[in-house]
Amino acid sequence: MQYVYLTLAWIAFFCLHSLLADLSVKAFFYQLFPRLQTTYRLFYNAFATVSLTLVTYFHFQQVSSEVFTATLWSKVMAIVLVLAGGWVLRLAFKNYDTQEFIGFRQQQESKEVHSHLNRQGVNAWVRHPIYSGALLIFAGVFVYQPTVANLLLLSIVLSYVFIGIYLEERKLVKAFGQKYLAYQKEVKMLIPRVL
Repeated sequence: MQYVYLTLAWIAFFCLHSLLADLSVKAFFYQLFPRLQTTYRLFYNAFATVSLTLVTYFHFQQVSSEVFTATLWSKVMAIVLVLAGGWVLRLAFKNYDTQEFIGFRQQQESKEVHSHLNRQGVNAWVRHPIYSGALLIFAGVFVYQPTVANLLLLSIVLSYVFIGIYLEERKLVKAFGQKYLAYQKEVKMLIPRVL
């Protein structure tokens, strides 16, 4: 039964994460609270951080059986995966305006900010480097501590990444049109030249 609760907790987190990022949901809130346009991103990130912390805490409180026994080599491989994921995330965030990503720029400019289509740096290799880095980290966590709970988490994250990319790319096509469609044809989404 613990795995059912764990699955529901992660699915709820990811569903809320995508739902609150949806343009029609944002438009609904903007209509109710017009001043929210300058602070929505900030509240969204705060909510995401708190809810992720709570779900992660709940996840690691679970006692779970091992899928396989971790060895020294699997732990080394896991550390390499986590470090590679961290490196990809670092490169990804170098490409974005941190102030805009967090939501501070929207407050400074008193409006919602839409940045340009970024095809520089790691975005020249993959369209969604944040997802790529996160997948490497989650895979590393599972290989380091190969429990049923961590396998379940990795499976949910893998499923969510493709749903999240689909939803995000719908927004990006609306925002950038043919420019983004051309980018989709030229650059893979998660793994350079592969996927």
